[in-house]
Amino acid sequence: MLVRVLIVSDTNGNPIEGAKAETWNEGNGVLYTKFSDATGRVSIGGQPNDRLTISHPNFGKQNYRLKSVRPKIILEKFTMHKTFVIKNIDGQPVKNAHVRTSTTNGAVTNANGVATLSVELQDTVTISHLSYATVTKTIGENTPDQLNITLQTKINELPDVVIGKKKKTVWLKPIGIGLAFLLLVATANKPKKIAL
Repeated sequence: MLVRVLIVSDTNGNPIEGAKAETWNEGNGVLYTKFSDATGRVSIGGQPNDRLTISHPNFGKQNYRLKSVRPKIILEKFTMHKTFVIKNIDGQPVKNAHVRTSTTNGAVTNANGVATLSVELQDTVTISHLSYATVTKTIGENTPDQLNITLQTKINELPDVVIGKKKKTVWLKPIGIGLAFLLLVATANKPKKIAL
């Protein structure tokens, strides 16, 4: 029997705890299964021609022959591409929504409410927009390649906006900052009360 002591780490040299090492062969199937400790160390045995698989849920999987494996195993983060389709409660696409991950990157939705980005397993994805409530999703192994997200309007969170000039004021109900800005520009030097 051949025994190998391996150190499993990520691409930055950090040890990976909980990496699964399995030896197996075509005749007998899986022979031994061991997991790496907090230092990334794992000891695994088998016959020289047995196959060795090193894997972790957040990282890729690598296959070796037990006799030819080197003592240091480097696993890369398992990344995938996901498409996010963002719509409002009326089914209309939400343009310019921010879709960002907790670990890698972000994107902004196009006119069709679509954004694509690379994510890692266990990433938390946050979808935000000025006019809508923020939504978070966690990426798991069974997360589909396309995620359809519906954003809820957050109109009730906007306070009354008061715009004033020399004792005359314009009162705006919570209708959205964009419309309030347009009304302000349209009434630039002519402040007056607007009933909505």
